[in-house]
Amino acid sequence: MERQRELISRWAKDNGHEVVAWAEDGDVSGSVSPFDTPELGKFLTEDGSQGWDILVAWKLDRLARNSINLSKLFIWTQEHEKQLVCVAEHIDLSDWSGQMLANIIAGLAQGELEAITERALAGKKQLRKVGRFQGGVAPYGYQAVDREGGGKELIKDPEQQKVLQWIYKQALMNRPIAHIVRDLKDKEIPTARQEAGRGTKGWHYSTINTLLTSKVYLGWTMYEGKPVLDDHGEPIQRCEPSISIEDYNRIAELRASRRTRVATKAKISPLSGVIVCWECGENMHYNRYNGSESIFKYQCRRHDKTIYVSAREAHAALEEMFLDDVADLPILEKRLSTIGTTEESLEQARAAYAEITEFLPTAPDKATRASLFEQLTNLGNKIKGLESAVQSQDGVEWIDTGETYGERWEQLDTEGRRLLLTSAGIKFRARQLKPGSRWHRPIQEHEIILPPELKLLPKTKPVDLSTVHKLEQEEFMAGLSEEQRQQIEGARE
Repeated sequence: MERQRELISRWAKDNGHEVVAWAEDGDVSGSVSPFDTPELGKFLTEDGSQGWDILVAWKLDRLARNSINLSKLFIWTQEHEKQLVCVAEHIDLSDWSGQMLANIIAGLAQGELEAITERALAGKKQLRKVGRFQGGVAPYGYQAVDREGGGKELIKDPEQQKVLQWIYKQALMNRPIAHIVRDLKDKEIPTARQEAGRGTKGWHYSTINTLLTSKVYLGWTMYEGKPVLDDHGEPIQRCEPSISIEDYNRIAELRASRRTRVATKAKISPLSGVIVCWECGENMHYNRYNGSESIFKYQCRRHDKTIYVSAREAHAALEEMFLDDVADLPILEKRLSTIGTTEESLEQARAAYAEITEFLPTAPDKATRASLFEQLTNLGNKIKGLESAVQSQDGVEWIDTGETYGERWEQLDTEGRRLLLTSAGIKFRARQLKPGSRWHRPIQEHEIILPPELKLLPKTKPVDLSTVHKLEQEEFMAGLSEEQRQQIEGARE
């Protein structure tokens, strides 16, 4: 840049001119119009054109590498009675020979730019094909590091992964995004932009939505929103996944089940997503009257006559049944090993098949369509093989958290308990057998429904008969008089 300044200053001095301003756009692509550049663009306006007569550049391609953009610049200088000079190429647009030479050089510059662009696109395509990082900003939860042999690769960022896994865990508990955002802000956990020292308002809905929906976190190589597939129609892995395809799909299902946006915490039904109609199995909804808890009810309108159950009775019955049937069960967390199960492979193959099928109608040419049909054939054969294979669970490990459902229940508020029930897949059926009155409570029938995996769990707190016997003895002795206790102690001796 200094060398260019020196040459331009010398030309101005030799020709009796004075430099009145400099415009340097060193980091701007040559494909950008000179009228849109940050520095030079300011002088190519009605106000900016005042106070100067000649636009001097070192070379023509310093102004633009597109013949259309250069032609627009030539026309603008003529309309505003300006001169344009390129000192290295001895171009002066004040005469016809300079204009002709400028157009020839502009054409060559455009060809060079197109060649550079084509090489860059081809290079990125090759990187996508082999699952290499193409540059740019690394996704949240990852960092770009130097790769042996050149280039960059993505590895997991340990601290950001802790946050990311916490977000996935909350989503699998069916927590609303608004609540996840609130907790992240309350805990003052920084976003990637905040960690980098760039101004931001912090976590918000769209950020979390991206983390939950982007297939980048499956470790896939993506291009224009779609997975890049290999010759067998499978997604090309770019990095180690942060979430399994099974959990990714589970989160999508949970979010799809939310037909309406969740209201604020104070307005959420205590058993939303848990209590279902005894007759039809559909979710029942909280019905508020004048705010009195005694007349709060759950209702199901899917019948000729709306079905109601008392909220107070339902809440009490659920807690009693939960503590009796579930409280002593261990809370297990599913951990996935790096070896994919047959079921996971089948999910991935089906997802890839759907992606290709969606893209097929937009294939630009016959060769592309032929390649896609070949990938579909390979995937179809793979899916058939996986469907006929025995479903293996070797890649899934259930880890005991050391905590029971009862212990977790005691630590949670109403909303936390609701989320605990929904994440465990527990449902609660209720129906009214006899309505209540001012003097009598309603008679209702309730049933807690456990998913198969909970039914198979052993109790983590088996009955210790010796402890029970000891407690019974202590209780018996406490009810005796001092004289009776002494007699028993003497008899033992």
